Amino acid sequence: MTDHSDEKITQIYLLHSDAVFKYIYYMVSDKHLAEDLTQETFIRVYKNLNQFRSDSTISTWMIKIARNVTLDHLKKKRFKHLLNIDLFMNTLTNKQISYGDLMIQSEDVNNLYQSLNTLKKEYKEVIILRKINECSIKETAMILEWSEDKVKSMTSRALIQLRKEFKKREASFSESFR
Repeated sequence: MTDHSDEKITQIYLLHSDAVFKYIYYMVSDKHLAEDLTQETFIRVYKNLNQFRSDSTISTWMIKIARNVTLDHLKKKRFKHLLNIDLFMNTLTNKQISYGDLMIQSEDVNNLYQSLNTLKKEYKEVIILRKINECSIKETAMILEWSEDKVKSMTSRALIQLRKEFKKREASFSESFR
């Protein structure tokens, strides 16, 4: 891919910016920072577009660049991050549900993302890629530079750990109402 025309770059941006932003946002939990890191990702994509090889999809290649940009930032800043649930709260409030149901679902979502934050980095990352960004096993393996078998086993382990953490939080939430 050597065509650096403005039209081609614009097309790439329009097709992939949402996925890149979503991945970064879930890693850093800060909308403005995610926007900045998304911009940095696309600058790197533009500068390195001639190095893209078609042994992966452009989307996978870009998420890998986004991962590197994000990890570089986190290392530099020693950034302590929590996942933000605003995106999911918007989804919940768009449904026709009662206030009580909304409160229960809000607490479930909050517990889920607090639980996700307790996981080690590799577990968190594989869950974000596989379950939130909906990357295939092959795409996830390429992004994380793991074998497909490792992606499968890490996803399984990560989900088991996430369920354990979620159940602990759910139990402590229930205890607070007794």
